[in-house]
Amino acid sequence: MASWTNAGNGLPNGYNGNREERLERLKDYGQELLNAKKVVIVGGGLVGVELAGDVAGYGKLEHKDVDVTLVHSKRPSHE
Repeated sequence: MASWTNAGNGLPNGYNGNREERLERLKDYGQELLNAKKVVIVGGGLVGVELAGDVAGYGKLEHKDVDVTLVHSKRPSHE
């Protein structure tokens, strides 16, 4: 499970470290995300929608069945 916020340093709140440690942790989070079978993204803004598309697209490229759910506070535009 990976938990993420839009923290200023690009890592989950409360994580500190030098540049190399932060880069390694970002790589680890990315790998966790790409290996997940279910991904829930909270936030339907530009970044959330792009991330959802990237995760789903990567899953298809790797022939993985990834269930991506995007949660947001707005009503669907098709209603």
